[in-house]
Amino acid sequence: MNIFHTKKFRHGSVSLSLTIAIIAVVILVNAIFTALADKYLWFIDMTAEQIYSLTDDAKELLDTMNTEAEVEIIFCSERDVLESNSTQRYVLYTALDVADHCSNVKVRYVDTVTNPSAVNKYKDHTGQDINSQSVIVASGSECRVYTLSSLFSYDSSTQEIIGYNGEQRLVSGLLAVTQEEMPVAAVTINHGEADNPNLLSLLQVLYETGYDIVEIDLAKEEIPEKARMLVVYDPQSDFKVKNALSDVDELAKIDAFMEARNSMMVFFDHETPELPNFEEFLDEWGVAISRLEGSNLLVRDDENSLDAQSRHNIVGQYVTGKGLGASVTTKLTSAAVPKSVVFPFTSVIRSTYEQTYINEFESWAGAYNLNGVQRVSYDIFTASSAAVAMANGVELSPKEMEGIGLQDPAKVPMSLMKITRETFYDQETSTETYANLLACASTNFATQSALNTSYGNHAVLAYACSIMGRETVAVTLPCKYFASTEITNVTASEANQYTVVLTVVPAAIIFVVGVYYMVRRRYA
Repeated sequence: MNIFHTKKFRHGSVSLSLTIAIIAVVILVNAIFTALADKYLWFIDMTAEQIYSLTDDAKELLDTMNTEAEVEIIFCSERDVLESNSTQRYVLYTALDVADHCSNVKVRYVDTVTNPSAVNKYKDHTGQDINSQSVIVASGSECRVYTLSSLFSYDSSTQEIIGYNGEQRLVSGLLAVTQEEMPVAAVTINHGEADNPNLLSLLQVLYETGYDIVEIDLAKEEIPEKARMLVVYDPQSDFKVKNALSDVDELAKIDAFMEARNSMMVFFDHETPELPNFEEFLDEWGVAISRLEGSNLLVRDDENSLDAQSRHNIVGQYVTGKGLGASVTTKLTSAAVPKSVVFPFTSVIRSTYEQTYINEFESWAGAYNLNGVQRVSYDIFTASSAAVAMANGVELSPKEMEGIGLQDPAKVPMSLMKITRETFYDQETSTETYANLLACASTNFATQSALNTSYGNHAVLAYACSIMGRETVAVTLPCKYFASTEITNVTASEANQYTVVLTVVPAAIIFVVGVYYMVRRRYA
């Protein structure tokens, strides 16, 4: 009897063929679905932080983008390399989600290891190093370059990744490169400012906000006509004024710049030397560097400091109300748990304006109104009531505080960041325009660790640019923190349903099909 002609062999062959066919179909369907899922982003983001999905706020900002401008998001590694890395995958999915939302945005991949010349024009334009860890946002002649590491937030002590900030960075870059005209932030460099390495971190925030950065020597150059922001960071020598010894007047250039309805940021600290000319200019804007007998003040807070040893890493206190200062941090204070904003080794800003309670804004402010000049100065952050002021390592008494124009910190908190606005009223058009000066008493406010971690320092500067800037779109999307790697927004009941659908149902279908064919063969 030939076994190949038996009924049992024929049935077994059919079963084997059917099994092979089903496995082949499953593999084929899986391959097709995977390809389609990769192309059309078919996935469900079940993380509590929605890390893999664009937020509604991000989509609203993207909807304001100039859609006539063609934009590329260029990764300097191949897609499979990005997908294989659990961290870089976040950035890839954000870029793909942006491209899916915006018809004028394309994602491209360049292998800079085998083809380094492919990104030469972006190197030449930005002066930045570009390698396999870079992401480029480009449109026409404009571009922004980011390192993959800069798209994440880090723990200030361990430097471990604690959050994803790529959405904020990429959306900011997209809006920046598609602006019809790029505003300029001019940075003074001829007073020792460039000696502080933290300046680069501050300029990176302005760069991401939408400013082109130019360095300027006020003693030799004019402020560019396109400049909308002037930055003076940690000056170590005084600004020149026209007198018998000098034909140069740097402060006259700054006065003209502010008169043209522009804005300015000034950063100093407890080690800033005396700068008589520049401090006289700040005095006119309601800002003074606090000193006792020539020694700058340094704030210490035993209760509200990040550093238990030095107690000089001060946690700033948000100013509430409806004033201009409070408006800078409105989005931060509206959060369920507002971020801590730190002022390491901060001095104190003394107001040179008479303090007035402005009822319409429900806040205290310093007001100045003389010879048609109307300026109002508001606190943005203060120290806590438990903070004390030090000079030469010694705590100041309330009497010493009053002697230099400050009040008892327990009664009126010391100012750490302040914004002053001058209002220009046009009677013919009944419109108001403004010039703004922001002063910060801590140069370490802009350290890389303060700006790229879970603190709110980066957001404060971005919001300030939005309040003060002209022709800029400040992107202040929140960082998505990795609170947990677990799927936390799925209930137990929903999890059981997913388990049934993904395990029991397929198995049941296969079982029913198998029984059906087995019965058919038996009675065939």
